[in-house]
Amino acid sequence: FSSIGHALMHMMTAFYAVIVLTLAVAWDMPVESLLELYAPAAVLLGIMSLPAGWLSDRIGAPLTMVIMFFGLGISSILCGLVPKGDTLMLSVALCGLGVFGAIYHSAGIGWIIRTAREQGHAMGVNGLWGSAGLALYGIVPGVLITLASWRAAFIVPGIVCLIVGLGLTWEIRRG
Repeated sequence: FSSIGHALMHMMTAFYAVIVLTLAVAWDMPVESLLELYAPAAVLLGIMSLPAGWLSDRIGAPLTMVIMFFGLGISSILCGLVPKGDTLMLSVALCGLGVFGAIYHSAGIGWIIRTAREQGHAMGVNGLWGSAGLALYGIVPGVLITLASWRAAFIVPGIVCLIVGLGLTWEIRRG
């Protein structure tokens, strides 16, 4: 779950740079104006890692990761449901991607370090998944935009996050 979270976090905190190209056409707005909407989210992605680490230390990494999956999923779905031209609502939903994406490195990597027997290997595998997420940030939304729309490029990964969050919740409850 940590590695899947690493991939999803990197993909979903970067995919707006691809989606915005189609969004600019759909909303008839300059790309640079729409790119500016992500600036607060990018700042939150860094700043919120501090309280995310604190939270992970208090309630545990697995539960903090559940919060990340559900938060990323809901935020991404909200981005896809924004009415045409509502830049304020889009910016707020993008901020959710920043806030919940910030959880990953503090909670996910801490979880690996605390539980892996072979930490170097585990970190290598986890790093591979993070790189896969970066590699997919252009491919996944590109395919979804081509097959459906810019809205699908937000909504489908959001649904995937919710499903993974449910899976992790199930595993936590099983003990």
